Amino acid sequence: MRQQFIRFLFTGGLATALQYGVLWLGVENFAWSAARASGLGYLAGSVLSYFMNYFFTFRSTRSHLHAAPFFYLMVVIGWCINTGIMAVTADGFQWNHWLCQIFATGLTLVWNFAASRNLIFKTA
Repeated sequence: MRQQFIRFLFTGGLATALQYGVLWLGVENFAWSAARASGLGYLAGSVLSYFMNYFFTFRSTRSHLHAAPFFYLMVVIGWCINTGIMAVTADGFQWNHWLCQIFATGLTLVWNFAASRNLIFKTA
């Protein structure tokens, strides 16, 4: 499980970098709210995350027809956690959006790993 978690962190790091890139681009260049930019970045990162987790992290043998719908159910829940935190803290309280995003990322990391390992990519 340790190696799997390390691969999960690597995959998540790439997806998070994509999300943070969209956050930066949206807030700094398009004047989007932090929640909007973060939410769109989260969705972009989810596509990268699905394929890397399927093939690299968990080496799943489940069909995409089975894994993908459950993965995106997990993404919807994670998106709600992430975007909700950003809406309340960064947009609502006007706290620093980078600190808020780091906090949101930590909470969604725990949810995503547990759901991915135990529900979505679990080998039969």
